[in-house]
Amino acid sequence: MAKGMKIGERVSRIIAGSANRIVDVLENSTDGVVLEQAIREVVDARDDIRHDLGKVIASIHLTKTKITQLNDDILNLDEQSKIAIEGKRDDLAEAAINRQLDLENQTSILNKTLNANEADKEEFEGYIIALNTKLVEMKDDLQAFKRLKKETCDISDDVISEAENTFNRVMDNSLLSASGSVVSGEEATKLQELSDLTRSSAVSNRLAKMKEGMKSND
Repeated sequence: MAKGMKIGERVSRIIAGSANRIVDVLENSTDGVVLEQAIREVVDARDDIRHDLGKVIASIHLTKTKITQLNDDILNLDEQSKIAIEGKRDDLAEAAINRQLDLENQTSILNKTLNANEADKEEFEGYIIALNTKLVEMKDDLQAFKRLKKETCDISDDVISEAENTFNRVMDNSLLSASGSVVSGEEATKLQELSDLTRSSAVSNRLAKMKEGMKSND
C-alpha cells in the first residue's frame, strides 16, 4: 500500500480524481510514460487490495477452523467434568472447568477477530469493484477521446494508437502479475488477586450448576 496512506484514503483519492484523467493526459502530454502512470496508479491500488483480501480470506478460514476446534474441546471438557463429579472428584471437575474458561475466553477473542476480518473482506471487495469500474471508465474515456479527435483531427492517429497500446499493455501485465496504562507493583498484585478471586468464583458457580443440573436429570 502507499506509504503513510490508508487503503480507503488511497481508493477515495483515485475515485475522486478527474473523471477524464486519460483525456487530460492526452490533451496535455504525448509522453507515454505519463499515461502509463495514470493507468498504473489504479491497477496497482487494485492489485494491492487483492493481495490484502487474499490474506484476510485466509485468516477467516484459519480463525473459523480454530473456533470449531475450541468449541469441540469445550464440549469434551464438559463431559469430563460430569464424569469427575459422578466419581466424587470435584478437584478434577474444577480443573476441567478452569480449562473451559480459558478456551471460552480464547473463543470470544477469536470471534471478535473473525467479525473484524469479515468486515475487512466486505470493504476490500467494495474497493476492488470501485477500482475495476474506474478502469472501465478510463477505457471508455479513451475510446470517446479517439472518436472525437478523429472527427476534429486535433491529434494524430499515432498518439491515440500509442495511448491504446499503453492502456492494453498495463492491463495485460496486471493480469500476470489498545492503549494501556502503567500500574505500580502493588496495584498489579491486587489486580491479579482480584482476577484469581473472580476466576475461583466462576469455577465454583459453574461446578454448583453442573451438580444441580445432574441431580435434576436423575
